Amino acid sequence: MFKKQLLRLFAGKFAQDKKKVILMDGNRFSRESVSANNRAKTSVIRTIKKEILDCYPSLTEYMEEVFPKKGVMNTATAKTAGTKVTFIMDEDMNILFFQIREEKPIPTLRTLHKFPNLLPKFQVDKGAIPFVLKGSDIFCRGLTSKGGKMDEVTKDTVVAIYAEGRVHACAIGTTLMDTKTIREVNDGIAVTQYNYLGDGLWKLPHLR
Repeated sequence: MFKKQLLRLFAGKFAQDKKKVILMDGNRFSRESVSANNRAKTSVIRTIKKEILDCYPSLTEYMEEVFPKKGVMNTATAKTAGTKVTFIMDEDMNILFFQIREEKPIPTLRTLHKFPNLLPKFQVDKGAIPFVLKGSDIFCRGLTSKGGKMDEVTKDTVVAIYAEGRVHACAIGTTLMDTKTIREVNDGIAVTQYNYLGDGLWKLPHLR
C-alpha cells in the first residue's frame, strides 16, 4: 500500500497536465517557446498591476519596487500543447509573474524569494522533498504529517511550498481544497504545483 502511494506521489498528475508541461519541462519550455514579446502600454500596465494587487494585497507596499511608476513593463506569450502562457516582466526582461490562459497571475519562484511574505506558506515533510523537486503535485499527507505545516487558506489559493529543514521556498502551487479540508480528508492531491526549483521556468529567469 505504501509503495503504491509513493508511486502515485512520484507520478502526480504533472505528466498529464498541459499547464505544467510548458513550465516544468526544461526540454520543452525554452526561449524558443516564446512567440511574442511586447512592451506593455500604459493601460495594460494599469490593468496588470491592479490584477496582481487584487490577488496579492501584501505586495502593495513593494509594488513600486517590483514595477517602478515610470518604469517599463514587458509581456511575452508562449504556446505549447495548446496552452497559452503570458509572462509579465520588468524593464530588464526578468520574468516576475506568469499567467496560464486567463487565470490569475502567479509569481515566479524567484519573485517569491525576493518577497518571501508574498504568499501563504505550506511546508512538506522531508519524505516529500524529492517528489516535489521532480514536479509532483503536493499530497495531503505530506502536509499533515509531523514535518508538515499549513497556513489557513481557502481553495484556489496560490501558496509557497517550503520543505522541512529548508529556509527558502522550493515550489509554488494552487490549493485544490481549503486547509481544514486537507486535514480532514488527508488523502489525495492538496496542491497543484506550477513552478519548482530546477524546472524550465527556473532555468529561464529572463528573456533578454
